[in-house]
Amino acid sequence: MSHKRLFSLLVVGCAAIAIACGSDNSPTGPNRAPLFITNGPDSGSQPAPDTSGPRSTTPRTVTGTVSGIGPAGDTANYSKVAGVSVTIRLPDDSAAHVRGKTVASAVTDANGHFSLGQVAPGGYILEAIPPAGSPFKSTYWGFAIGDWTPNALELGVWLSRLP
Repeated sequence: MSHKRLFSLLVVGCAAIAIACGSDNSPTGPNRAPLFITNGPDSGSQPAPDTSGPRSTTPRTVTGTVSGIGPAGDTANYSKVAGVSVTIRLPDDSAAHVRGKTVASAVTDANGHFSLGQVAPGGYILEAIPPAGSPFKSTYWGFAIGDWTPNALELGVWLSRLP
């Protein structure tokens, strides 16, 4: 197995674990809060999911916000980033040298918000590419939507500054 394929599988596997630990609400309960997933430092601090309810393979609503880290020396100040192209796609097939198919894409509004619509359970790669001239770098990371993932999934995407 190539290193790229192994890395892709590792990223998706880690993301699946992060999602599995992301909510204590059943996907079929009436008052579910959205599951919040982030590539920031707080992504591993969520409680385990409630797996006592029935599994659900229906598509989930995926939304989110893109924030940029403040200037050097001021990383505590974050700003919402407009005009970022956010895409989720299937993982690459590195053995066949084929890029994963795009599942959904959107561009962030003035408040950094985006909506990717309904997305079926499975493993995905998120790409967030800032507009030309932006002081931020693109980011890429894996995540998974599982059988017990709530019906609403909110992604928190953080962009680092260019050097």
